[in-house]
Amino acid sequence: MKAVLDAILQLLDEKGPELSRKQIVAGFDGFIDSIQKVILSHNENHIDYFQTVEEFGKYISAKKAGGLSLETEEVVKKIGGNVPIMANAMAQSGVAAHCVGAFGYPQIDPVFSAMNPNAILYSFSDPGTTSALEFKDGKIMLAQMAGLNGADWNLLKKRIGLEKIITIFKNSDMICMLNWSEVIHTNDIWKGLLSEVFPFIKNRRRAFFDLSDCSKHSPEKIREALVLIQNFTKYCDVTLSLNKNEANLVYQATHSSSCPEPESLGLALSDFLNIDTLVIHTPVRSLAWNHSAMYQSDTFLIKNPAISTGAGDNFNAGFCLGQLMELQIDQSLVLANLLAASYMKFGFSPGLPELKHFISNVE
Repeated sequence: MKAVLDAILQLLDEKGPELSRKQIVAGFDGFIDSIQKVILSHNENHIDYFQTVEEFGKYISAKKAGGLSLETEEVVKKIGGNVPIMANAMAQSGVAAHCVGAFGYPQIDPVFSAMNPNAILYSFSDPGTTSALEFKDGKIMLAQMAGLNGADWNLLKKRIGLEKIITIFKNSDMICMLNWSEVIHTNDIWKGLLSEVFPFIKNRRRAFFDLSDCSKHSPEKIREALVLIQNFTKYCDVTLSLNKNEANLVYQATHSSSCPEPESLGLALSDFLNIDTLVIHTPVRSLAWNHSAMYQSDTFLIKNPAISTGAGDNFNAGFCLGQLMELQIDQSLVLANLLAASYMKFGFSPGLPELKHFISNVE
């Protein structure tokens, strides 16, 4: 492993400066996250928190016959949503990140002023809000969608302008389309991009997709999204990133059999989707298929993480940074796992100096 980490450090030294000359566009969500711990009990001198999702679930289940009152403690209020977190992580490394999303309208909410100055915001609605209940083994996200539920392609054109959207997309080296699941009009937005924006983009570029948790959507709607993603291959080299649960849901929507192990599942999905790259990341390892060739990288264990909400977005940011630097797929996976681990350990997205320091101290 030390040889792998030394190679990543050398690549960051050689190619990291190139990131300041790269530009992405990311859309189309935006949230304000309240990260909270759930209190089990407390007295004047000590507070006990629920440690695991299972412990919390059993407590709630035991109270099913009556009422239930719970107290939470807010740890931090911060930028939320796939677009702000992932774009901010890439901006920390010097990338100009153009964000088309829900950050406040007509005025951008002050919470987004915490983003790196390399992130340029184009807002079409008020953000959603999320209460993220964090435990040692996972999290429960409670979201309110606010203006996002009314955000369709026509609203984007009205409030941002079609010419501005075309210019942003045309000038970007990578296009990141995120959180399909929670922006209910994403299919409409993607159709608008395919019909009114991409015909004006002459040169191929990279496109990165993340569906987010699609458990509330029907198999039919998931398949419709996959068809649209395939349509983007006419203009872009397409990557789709899924966590383990999302990969299972996509497999169930596209295959009649039960879900196999990640290796077989990923190969089947890669063949079915016919896109350039499929990524599946799990708590213990990440895998990628590029034209049926498989790559994998173990994750880096962080005991008692400072934060877990947003780790997947930082993983995606690391992978995309690797691709912008023209790293190999396996190297991009390692970089993705390292950036996510650094984020979880310290509670913020690292810039290149912080990331290199973290890598130098990985055991």
